[in-house]
Amino acid sequence: MFTGNTIILRRDEVSCNDIFCSRGNGVLSHSGNQSYHDLIKKHKIIYQRKSPRPLRQREKKDIVRDVVNTINSMEPPGRFLKAHPSDSDRFIVISDPALVTKKVSQALREKPKIASKLKRQLTQAKRRKLESFQSQVQKSSDNIGDTDKRTALVCKLKSYTAAQIGSRLNTLIEASNQLSTNSDSMGGIHLITSSLNLNKDEEK
Repeated sequence: MFTGNTIILRRDEVSCNDIFCSRGNGVLSHSGNQSYHDLIKKHKIIYQRKSPRPLRQREKKDIVRDVVNTINSMEPPGRFLKAHPSDSDRFIVISDPALVTKKVSQALREKPKIASKLKRQLTQAKRRKLESFQSQVQKSSDNIGDTDKRTALVCKLKSYTAAQIGSRLNTLIEASNQLSTNSDSMGGIHLITSSLNLNKDEEK
């Protein structure tokens, strides 16, 4: 239901700086949406930063306000539009400042889908590397004469996840290669224990 203050635009009344909040053909290619996307992308880097410290809520609100002010100061001013419920050639102007602020905040918080997908792929690849590495260590564990030390090493490796391996992965892969070729099995064991700080853990 519309109020007396509701602004409804025909498609030919939409300006180059208006922003479609709906989905559909032509939305992404509209100049207003492209400008908005670039504006969000620019501010998102700061909005989502984790170091040297995350932003405080007040600082995040300032960024949201800057984005809204930039859109309002365009010539002509940009407006947020939502689809008309019964007419695909008409759009409703979102005039509530609180709702506009909410939409900008959501856009700034949103994680890039491509980045999220890439992160999942990297995590899966790292997990496969880890599982392969653990399997090779298990097969090569007979090279360690001390049964207790061999058991401790294998248990330690099995307790690690792909995420915990982190920057140690390259060292572990190098150790794995040495174990798999049996050319320097004890050197491989040394690299493993050093990388995982196994000796330090045993001292505790």
